[in-house]
Amino acid sequence: MIFYGSSLSTNFEVEEKVNIEINISERGLPGFEIYGLINKSIEESKKRIINSFENIGVVFPLKNVVVNLSPADISKEGTHFDLGIAATLMKYTSLLNYNEKSTIFLGELSLDGSIKGIKNILYLVLTARSLGFKEVYVPYGNLDELHCINDLKIIGLKSLVDLLKLDTQPELSSLDINKKFESLPLSFNKIYGNKNNKKILAYALSGNHHLLISGFPGSGKSLLSKSAVDLIPDLDTNSAFDVSKIYSYLGIKRSHEEFLRPPFRSPHNSSSYASIFGGVGKSIIPGEVCIANKGILFLDEFPEFNRLVIEGLRTPLEDKYITISRSKYKKILKTDFLLIATMNPCKCGYFNHHKIECKCSPVEVRRYKNKISGPILDRIDIQINFDGRIETEEVSVQEIYSYGEFKDLKEKIEVTKNLLNMDSNELSNKNISFSEINKFTQKNFTDKAVFTLNSLQEKYSVSNRRYFKILNLSKTISFFNRREKISEEDVLEALYLTGTK
Repeated sequence: MIFYGSSLSTNFEVEEKVNIEINISERGLPGFEIYGLINKSIEESKKRIINSFENIGVVFPLKNVVVNLSPADISKEGTHFDLGIAATLMKYTSLLNYNEKSTIFLGELSLDGSIKGIKNILYLVLTARSLGFKEVYVPYGNLDELHCINDLKIIGLKSLVDLLKLDTQPELSSLDINKKFESLPLSFNKIYGNKNNKKILAYALSGNHHLLISGFPGSGKSLLSKSAVDLIPDLDTNSAFDVSKIYSYLGIKRSHEEFLRPPFRSPHNSSSYASIFGGVGKSIIPGEVCIANKGILFLDEFPEFNRLVIEGLRTPLEDKYITISRSKYKKILKTDFLLIATMNPCKCGYFNHHKIECKCSPVEVRRYKNKISGPILDRIDIQINFDGRIETEEVSVQEIYSYGEFKDLKEKIEVTKNLLNMDSNELSNKNISFSEINKFTQKNFTDKAVFTLNSLQEKYSVSNRRYFKILNLSKTISFFNRREKISEEDVLEALYLTGTK
């Protein structure tokens, strides 16, 4: 007789249901075997299951027991299969009855029958959610990590004895995942003055425009970049689940307060290509560009990164996804992040400084700047120079920090972002024709703004990609300043911020 249960693959390459098939036969000698391309941890689960049954007073069937985990061509690893196999065996003893199509059991067994917590639990439960499961039974010790999920029946189990009385087990009470936690602007309140640069940062956050900040050492480039953590709006629920799933798979814990907050990743400039883009050996493991999805990727001292890393950003910046291929699997991962990068004007950092003499030769300055290639610069929407000079009136007590200024700027960013999301954006279509572009500009731009746009190709060196960047950035600036139509002023500001020459 064959009994069925369900579990999950922990392979990031293949996120799918694993069927537990158990055949119990009277023929042959008593035995217990598990098949299906399993690793050592699943092989050892046989002893854990037999001893846990004995220690809770349940008789393990003294027959020929064969467990098959299918599909058989997917490698399986992890101790979370213990509870699923044990629950399916309990079907045979008539101690347990459940619908394997809608119910799943995840947990590791101890020899005394207790159920131990497992790693990557949030990743597994969110995978179960996406595959259509309705009830999930997990170790009691993992419940704290699952309060963010409110559309699944999640029940915590302390031991196998709890399986015998499922109807009496309390369901996990979920938190209000839409609750906003007010955080203190820890980086923003350290910025003296610099209202214009704060506004430019707000443009980048509102329209998801990539930002490159060039400036002298100590001018405040990194501080301005890190203040983006304080200003960036919360995620929607589905995006928050996508972020949490990646974090859980990699074993990075986040608090309940961080659930709706976008990720902020800041890898060191010595990071390898694999750590930035993912894929280690034969496995497909998400890199920093994937972990930063729906958030911010901050690359400090941008030219100091490996050239392969810098050039490898072309596809993630442009297409918002990256494809990692291995001999057996291919995975397409989302990379919808906002890039904020900083750099010095030269190797010593003081080229064109108003007081400190630069020690670099013209050749060295040119060589340093050439580390960032034209195609990469063409993909970065906003490029600004930050000299870090502070006027006397900017360091007065009234101007050092104003919570009202922070609150007003954050509210403007959130409103602008929502307006841009609601507004149908024809410019997102890469196959848009010139006639359709003209219709869009005639409808949304003032006459003076249209005239300025039409003269761009004659006066400036503007690629097609940068032309679209200018259009989109002009739209963001106009929405941010609450204008009815995109004005010539918006176009000229966008032209300046894109570094067009």
